[in-house]
Amino acid sequence: MQEHALHSLASGRDVLVNAPCGSGKMAIFFAGVLMLRKVRQMPKGFGIILEPLVSISEEKRKNTPPLPVAFINVKGTIKISDNVLDVSEDHLKDISEGKFPVVFMSSEAALTEKGIMLVKSWRKSLLVICTDEAQLYTEDQWGSSSFRGDMNRAPGKVQEDN
Repeated sequence: MQEHALHSLASGRDVLVNAPCGSGKMAIFFAGVLMLRKVRQMPKGFGIILEPLVSISEEKRKNTPPLPVAFINVKGTIKISDNVLDVSEDHLKDISEGKFPVVFMSSEAALTEKGIMLVKSWRKSLLVICTDEAQLYTEDQWGSSSFRGDMNRAPGKVQEDN
């Protein structure tokens, strides 16, 4: 599964991986970003992982490989290591310059006007966007379209506007 997904990424194809928890989907993403940095000769390239819930981002943070990772949420804060800071222009510059190979971003943050502008401004360095826990974006999962109504449009909205 992982090898096939990485070959597809290297070929520039979209990849959908549907596998149980603990099967290595995040490893595909992390390895994919590092591989694409070399294949595309973009040493400062990075990837964004859209997470539907902050709690999921927190869980992933505990299990990430030893790479510099940033977490941006809808409150306008960024988490680097264990420090929670207000997002500054310096942080955004660090992201666009590839200091963080992986950026976790809450779907809510990605859908704000500022979030969409950020993703657009990062386009030259952005290697891949991953939607994690995609089943949580469906109306059936949330119970109704009124609960977090924009969440089921988040993955497409970010790509569409990018």
